[in-house]
Amino acid sequence: MPTTAPPSFVDDHCGRERRALRTALADGDIDPAVANAFAAEPRDCYTGAYTIPRRTTPLRRDPENNPAQWLRDLYSPDTALELIHGRGPTAPVAAPSLTTMATVLTLAGIHPGHAVLEIGTGSGYTAALIRHLTATGPVRSLEPHPDWHTHAAAALAGRAETVHTTDLTLSHDDGPCVDRIIAWREPDHIPRGWLDRLTPGGRIVTVYGGAITVLTVDEHGHGHATFHQPAVVTALDAAPRLHPHPTWNELAMLPEQVRPDHPGLRLMLRCLLPGVQWTLDRAPGRGSHVILTDPATQSNAIISCSDPHAHHEQSGPLQLWTRMQRITEHWHTSGRPQPAVFTATFDPARPTVTLTLHRDGQPVDLPEPAPHIDQHRSPGT
Repeated sequence: MPTTAPPSFVDDHCGRERRALRTALADGDIDPAVANAFAAEPRDCYTGAYTIPRRTTPLRRDPENNPAQWLRDLYSPDTALELIHGRGPTAPVAAPSLTTMATVLTLAGIHPGHAVLEIGTGSGYTAALIRHLTATGPVRSLEPHPDWHTHAAAALAGRAETVHTTDLTLSHDDGPCVDRIIAWREPDHIPRGWLDRLTPGGRIVTVYGGAITVLTVDEHGHGHATFHQPAVVTALDAAPRLHPHPTWNELAMLPEQVRPDHPGLRLMLRCLLPGVQWTLDRAPGRGSHVILTDPATQSNAIISCSDPHAHHEQSGPLQLWTRMQRITEHWHTSGRPQPAVFTATFDPARPTVTLTLHRDGQPVDLPEPAPHIDQHRSPGT
């Protein structure tokens, strides 16, 4: 990596930071094999400059300027980073904290010999961790950005197969079936291609609705999901947009009555509005607006972020604003539940989500989900 520090300095500090990281991870609920993988894999071999997101100006760390601080934050277990390719902010990648990465890998239950597909290679560091866990099992990693793909392929040096593709939903990918899919990109619905790619009993671990999500696939191809702690990753959609995907923090600018500022509400909105795209319009002189769009039905809603009365416009059959209000109200009247009390079923023949809220061991009725049509595969194919 591009650092002017003497190799002995980096090696000494890196080894110390990795040992401290293993100790920190071992104190929690992390699988010891996962903690050992973090201790064995030097993150500094995959990562250059990065920023630490803050509400004010992001804090930049660079190996050339302050290598000791760069290494400390790089191996800090609870610090999320935004990785920078080269010397500029071109196509930055949101890297969750190392604790979140370790939780995802623990929930995935990767064992030696497993075949694993990774969605979102980024720097290549997580592919190296997965390869450590699979031992002899194959690892295939998909990355939509050509610069990151080139970077990761060079850093991994053949330890994992890296593929440059924008088909992260696997709608046209003919790769082999796998035992595990680890997705570091958040989808707006669980793609059917992911469910089809798994062997029976296989497992998908991703972030969905702002929460770490584990889907186990049965012999009929149905995905049964449980939800865990909140996490933030890059959106799955890699296509350029007129308006960017808003982060959950940016969505907190919405008027209070529909503000998705709680992980349980975010999950309900994602599951009950599957396939709906959230974008942010910051047009000068007009204030900020959140735009909801369902491409399958051409439904959309535009909501002002500055109007306390939630001025909005909506069109199309789904009436997205009305549905959003109903879901938000239901979440409040249900006691503002956390993600962990939900389960969900994903049916590959009907790309919809059946979300269930559990209270005292009993299921609770929720609003019907909006219909969703898979944009790449029609139902039943």
